[in-house]
Amino acid sequence: MPVSTELQVRGQSKVGRLNWDSRATVADLVQALGTDVAAPDAPAVEVQTRDNMVAVLAGEHGALVLGAADTQADCAPGAVFSRPSTIRASCRITGAWFKGADAQTLVAINDTNATVIFQGCRFTKPSGTAGSYVTLVAGARAHFIGCLFDGVQTAGNVVNNAGVPAAAFSIGCSNKTTRLHVNVTTIAETT
Repeated sequence: MPVSTELQVRGQSKVGRLNWDSRATVADLVQALGTDVAAPDAPAVEVQTRDNMVAVLAGEHGALVLGAADTQADCAPGAVFSRPSTIRASCRITGAWFKGADAQTLVAINDTNATVIFQGCRFTKPSGTAGSYVTLVAGARAHFIGCLFDGVQTAGNVVNNAGVPAAAFSIGCSNKTTRLHVNVTTIAETT
């Protein structure tokens, strides 16, 4: 049943507009407290040169790009990053869903001094594709704790670490890809 014209504001229903305004008000309030809130279709923004806190709301966000040291990105259930993401500094990411459409790398850790902690994150690609889920340059460090790697792959690796195995850990994760990690120490990982 179509929505009547008087219930629409600029092509959006009044309820939809009210929901959007409410989210914007909450985002403004939280930002005033020193935390960035990323609404759907909006990027996560680091406002300081270090020690940022980013709250990512449910919905699609494109790419996650973090470059300020010691940022913490906390994601609500359903927060999806659907484009290749780049990490350029030490950070902690909780609850993110990195979702790819093809053989692209989902997350690239490009800083040789970065230590990145992924906690409770999900990394998925469509079944039958190839390529790595996460890549690390030599010198970078990553810890995957309680994460899910999903999508049966035809080729490639899950976490591809160009450094030594002691620099990357998969702890208590679930690997449903049928592929292996490169230079990653696994502890209690299920397949």
